[in-house]
Amino acid sequence: MSKPLSPTDKKDYAKDANDKVSDFLSSRVDKIVSTMTNDDEKFVWNSPVFSVKYMNPISKTIYGLENSLLLSQLAEDKDYSFPFYLTASQGYANGLSNKGEKSDFIVNRFGVKLGYMKDKPEPEIARDDESKAKAVYIPASKLTPVFNIAQFTGDLPAAVQKLMDANQPKATPSELETVYQALLDTMPTPLKRVVGTNHYRPTEDAIYMNPSNLFKSRLHETNTLLHEVSHSYGHESRKNRPSLRHYSEGIEHRAYEELVANLSAQSVIKHYDLNLDPVTRQELDEGFMQNHTTYDASWAKSAYKNNPSEIFRAAKDADRTANTIVHELDQKLVLMLKANPDLKISEMVKERIIAKSAPEIDAPKKTYKKSNYKRK
Repeated sequence: MSKPLSPTDKKDYAKDANDKVSDFLSSRVDKIVSTMTNDDEKFVWNSPVFSVKYMNPISKTIYGLENSLLLSQLAEDKDYSFPFYLTASQGYANGLSNKGEKSDFIVNRFGVKLGYMKDKPEPEIARDDESKAKAVYIPASKLTPVFNIAQFTGDLPAAVQKLMDANQPKATPSELETVYQALLDTMPTPLKRVVGTNHYRPTEDAIYMNPSNLFKSRLHETNTLLHEVSHSYGHESRKNRPSLRHYSEGIEHRAYEELVANLSAQSVIKHYDLNLDPVTRQELDEGFMQNHTTYDASWAKSAYKNNPSEIFRAAKDADRTANTIVHELDQKLVLMLKANPDLKISEMVKERIIAKSAPEIDAPKKTYKKSNYKRK
């Protein structure tokens, strides 16, 4: 029986693994950003890189923004037609073969538990068997090998074939309304309706938005709300994002924070198949510029070209935010589905949330409570 790793050993493991991932991303970032920030794109977040739904067709996992950057480059380099990737073991388990094919990699981020925090005059990390106090984690990451569906031979499982044969799904108005109502119920801040503005106020920890009837569509309103909710998760009482704390101090902070919020909102939109058509996208961009008159799109674009690693950093922050929003929405949708089996929601979303939910849990715990925080 192997000896359990000490907290120091775990820290060393996490550091080595994170360094390998950083080196891997650094080797790919320049080429990815060069294809994203071309002269035809006014805003980085409008790049097709972020609109394609890259997913694992076996587990139904939708890859986040960070991995979408990696997989989009693979699709371009190797001319893959379908955005579906799975592991070798998943392929073998479903009767497929990829003999002789070379894998590519995605990034898997997770937490390594050091132990538990012990309440002493000088807090220290205890071994698992010494205390059952609050667990202490450090961030870690690793590279996971994956293969495109085109690299496999054999008869595809019926569920996978169905995904490949189907057109990109688009939520119906009633399905969109379901997600919108769930978002209103799970957002961590108060929502105040005021004519003439859409913005988040960190000092008040509240979102101010136009009344619903002033938006051109429910999709427009939902995306705008998701943008502001994404800002709210950067608050120091939640994810404590430096770009939000220093938003008013310089264009570099504003540019980064707006990129994170826009990418996060787009990720959630994509997750629930609330696809943005070109007209809605243009309306959103126009609304964004009206509400963010100090945002310099050309400056931001230049900055990301000069320091392309910022794109990956922003994608990582946006993933953290979007994942929290999706988690809250999924738990709410599970409860709504239990109360109403005929709830209007897409079959793919329904399959995902049912698979993720634990039947024995009647009332899922909320990650964040409604906040009454005021800065002193």
